[in-house]
Amino acid sequence: METKELGRGFPLRVDDLPESPKWTLLKTFKWMGPAGFIAIGIGIGSGEFLLAPAAVVQFSMLIAWGFWVAVLLQTIQNTEMCRYTVLTGEPITIGMSRLRPGAELWLPLNIANCIS
Repeated sequence: METKELGRGFPLRVDDLPESPKWTLLKTFKWMGPAGFIAIGIGIGSGEFLLAPAAVVQFSMLIAWGFWVAVLLQTIQNTEMCRYTVLTGEPITIGMSRLRPGAELWLPLNIANCIS
């Protein structure tokens, strides 16, 4: 089995990805169930949909474009974080610790981000 150095930290084992399952819309609905729809409804941009109208009312329509920028950037970020996790099998926080200068910087920043 081959291993690859990926920044700092231990090397990752390289293997082929398994074949993805064949999904249909009906299979997806059965798999998710009611709880899945509730979780999706809560998770999709709820902060922007709650805070953006309040900001527009308070600061005028000049700030409304920020809502769309935030939604677009969060979509790109979350997609790439998911792709990293699927491809490497490790959480994004570990992947960020591999970046320079290493966990000495990124670990406290991740903790501070979770607290705020």
